[in-house]
Amino acid sequence: MALQVYADGKLLCGLDGHAAKLVINNPKKLNALSLDMWRAGAEAMARYAEDPECRLLVVSGEGGKAFASGADISKFAEERAT
Repeated sequence: MALQVYADGKLLCGLDGHAAKLVINNPKKLNALSLDMWRAGAEAMARYAEDPECRLLVVSGEGGKAFASGADISKFAEERAT
């Protein structure tokens, strides 16, 4: 299955038969999610939810240390101040 790249390569998504896969690919930050990653993930899940062929969504994190550590706070001042 070829995964599509989103959020500068930090989110990978693809559909293989009836199974969708969403990979959080930001291991340097323990898979912390940026605003771009949140948006791309939400769009991908909405597409899979509307696809009658998709019956399963597998979400995983790269790197082996953390599935996801939460929000990436390094850009809070400029992206989430409001």
